[in-house]
Amino acid sequence: MRFGLRARFILLISAVLLCVFASAAYFLVRNVRITQVNDLTRESKAFAALATQPIGDTYTIYKDSGIIRVQQEAQQFTDLDSNVTNVEIVGLDGKTVYQPDTKFHPSVTAGQVETFNTSYTTNRSNLITQVIQPYFSAANQHPFSIVYTVSDKELVQNVARQEIDIVVFSL
Repeated sequence: MRFGLRARFILLISAVLLCVFASAAYFLVRNVRITQVNDLTRESKAFAALATQPIGDTYTIYKDSGIIRVQQEAQQFTDLDSNVTNVEIVGLDGKTVYQPDTKFHPSVTAGQVETFNTSYTTNRSNLITQVIQPYFSAANQHPFSIVYTVSDKELVQNVARQEIDIVVFSL
């Protein structure tokens, strides 16, 4: 079966347009993912910086009289950011001193908790999975750190939704 010149020209133009749209879709999806990852990282860091002092102060005040107030304070903050799935308080020895949800276990070392700087744990995709934020009391003592578990579930859903939109638009 032989194609005429017009059919070959239409086929060539179609192939070129397909390549152009596929390339554009690939780069759009890649940029969306990079933007979403950067947003998650920035939001997680800001959340940890905002929530550590109030949660730490509440724990310091109420740790001996009951944990309910600490749970309420932590819940108020995790309700603000759906990406933060768990808040734990870890002593300088690396042992958990407050854990609202027993299904989460932070994988932190005493070295990560002892430091005076915020540290981050990432997965293979370079997404933040934990933020370890040191707590400093009013007397500028560092008795513990707070570990925030970060989920990328919402990020994955957003990227998948936007990928579908971009592919449909490209088609």
